[in-house]
Amino acid sequence: MTPPETDIVRGYSVADLVNIRVTGGGAAWQLSLVQRGAVWDALKVRYLMDSLLAGYPIGSMLLCRVARGGNVLVSEGGLRTRREADESVLQLLDGQQRMNALAQLFAREAPDAQRFLLRLDAVRDMEDVVRRSSALDRTLGYIAGTDTEPAVAERWRWVDLSRVHAASLAGLVPALSGLPTLSDDGALQLAQQVDPECTVEAWAAATPHERSLAAQQVRRLVRAWCSPAIPVVELRLEGPTDVLQVFNRVNRTGTSVSNDDMFFA
Repeated sequence: MTPPETDIVRGYSVADLVNIRVTGGGAAWQLSLVQRGAVWDALKVRYLMDSLLAGYPIGSMLLCRVARGGNVLVSEGGLRTRREADESVLQLLDGQQRMNALAQLFAREAPDAQRFLLRLDAVRDMEDVVRRSSALDRTLGYIAGTDTEPAVAERWRWVDLSRVHAASLAGLVPALSGLPTLSDDGALQLAQQVDPECTVEAWAAATPHERSLAAQQVRRLVRAWCSPAIPVVELRLEGPTDVLQVFNRVNRTGTSVSNDDMFFA
């Protein structure tokens, strides 16, 4: 068996991945046949958002091209069907759940789809890593899902994250190079451009400390959106057996870390 050949390793931004997932822009990534359906719940999506804002890594995406016998999953009429694919097709072998979560967070794919709101002036709890899931849900209260938080208090303090992709396409989200010169007032104006309910007028009545926290959160959001910090690895594989082997080793090796291990670490 010929060993897998790594062709490309490069950094993608969240903006790049959401654009590929939502519009098919850039490269048309197809789902590898070994991929399951969407399984992440809202808590996992919110936790991913928390990691992005903190600048923590969210893992790499793994793509492959299959020389012989390649198959992909295609959605047709709400059903997932198998389709043969030649070696020119890029298959997403690992990272589907994160791609789905990023699209959930930043793009409004359907009017009734769940949305996530980000409170701008909240202070992040740095000890959440050792909490159980039930406590973690409360800890991440500054990221609200609309299914559990249909109406948040003082809506102007929150940004609807699902508007970010559209705002980026419209050129409203600045490039990463513009962040150092983005003033607090400029950051709050940007938040209003993304989400008209997050008004500059309302923020003017907040305390200077609250406005400073909000502006800092906007900068974190823009950095998470624009920074090409997510590694995307592309492999060349010989056939379906190699696809299954790689998928198995990526997803089933290693030992789960317990809560006690995390606490004592």
